[in-house]
Amino acid sequence: MRIIDKQNDYYDYLQDNEDSLVFDRRGSCLLTKQDILDTISRRLNTIHRDPDNFLLLQCGTSYWLIFVKGLDIKGERPNKYACDYSLRIVNSWKDYNQPLKLLSLRFIDFNYSWKYDIYDRVFRGRRYEITVNETKLMKEAQTLKDAIIHKEYKVVGAWKDYRFKDDYNERGYLILKASGIPALIDPTEMYNAIDEYFSLMKTAAEFTEAKGTTNDDKIKNHGFDTKTSFRGK
Repeated sequence: MRIIDKQNDYYDYLQDNEDSLVFDRRGSCLLTKQDILDTISRRLNTIHRDPDNFLLLQCGTSYWLIFVKGLDIKGERPNKYACDYSLRIVNSWKDYNQPLKLLSLRFIDFNYSWKYDIYDRVFRGRRYEITVNETKLMKEAQTLKDAIIHKEYKVVGAWKDYRFKDDYNERGYLILKASGIPALIDPTEMYNAIDEYFSLMKTAAEFTEAKGTTNDDKIKNHGFDTKTSFRGK
């Protein structure tokens, strides 16, 4: 696979400029640390209020469930904000039964989150502060993976923020190098996931013609006339 783009990402050095597969990444968008901090901070000022979140990253058939812990929380509602965050992979897997997406990154909440034994609740002032217990979280890694496979989650955005998209890649193909994700996912693993995505898309395109289609049928399907367009010498 070779890559066409003015911007470069952390896995780009693995590309093969002689390969027939091309990733036209023009129009890409740099995902910055501040982008993620802004989303954490917006969610701190909604009903969710706690600094712990989940990101679901999909590239082709590859999935990564990432725990995002907001750090150095400042201020009070409605002006709470996070100054930093840490990332941790909870689980990763491949799923060939779902629609393919390329570099899709979404904040998610699990349906009926009380079902999962991952939260600590501490009463402070007039309300409970809810945070994720990371030890419990890793014990529930398989359960949370199953929840995603069975669609027991919802994609979340910032309430009433028209600029915010539920999926970061709606802005363009994501450049991940500044987000902290390269510290979690090996460049070879990411490159191979992208390469597999385009290979599967190419294979799917090659199988769109009906079984038993002859060469003459293919010629006519492409707008040519077999009697006049291809004369013998």
